[in-house]
Amino acid sequence: MSREDDYRAARALAIEELKGCDIKQHCVTAKLEMKNKSTGGQQVIFPYINRRHVLNIDGETIAFEEDAGRPTLPEQVLMLHYLLKAKAIPFSGELITFREVPSGAFYYQAFFKRAIAPLAKGFGSHPSLLDQVADLIGKIVPSPADRTLKILVLPRIPVILSVWKEDEEFPAQGNVYFDTTISSHLPTEDIAYAGSAAVYTALGIARGMDRPK
Repeated sequence: MSREDDYRAARALAIEELKGCDIKQHCVTAKLEMKNKSTGGQQVIFPYINRRHVLNIDGETIAFEEDAGRPTLPEQVLMLHYLLKAKAIPFSGELITFREVPSGAFYYQAFFKRAIAPLAKGFGSHPSLLDQVADLIGKIVPSPADRTLKILVLPRIPVILSVWKEDEEFPAQGNVYFDTTISSHLPTEDIAYAGSAAVYTALGIARGMDRPK
């Protein structure tokens, strides 16, 4: 089975599970808005990083809006799993790395290549670029790193991107952190996707910016 087929199967399973749920209560728990449509049915609004996606619920038909901004398959799976799994618990304020989520140590090398290495490479020469990114998404937060950007991927999913600047002795370093509550809201594969999505969104925004002198 191809990777795309895996995602299609995961989406289908999540939608079937939603059909047997109290979706309105799940929205309350996940801090998502649910609206009635004038034509009947409901909509679930997902504030996702710097975008807004809409899940339409029309009887037995549950699908994301067909428009130019429709989320990718992995994004759809992430949001559906979040809607199903999120718990009504506050942020702990304590951070963990991907190694510390369930099975994270086993998948760490893949996550390092997919998220941490691109973060260090993209911002290691100019960590202050994260200041400009923060003007559009997230906010700069205090940290031992040279710069740390906090991005809210979904309402209960903060992702923290930290960068240490390269110098004559050491190469640039980066890391991606999560609130300790993360595994209450998402399975490990979705945690990895949320972390990498935050990194690549930040990199995409920075790509069009002037490098500080």
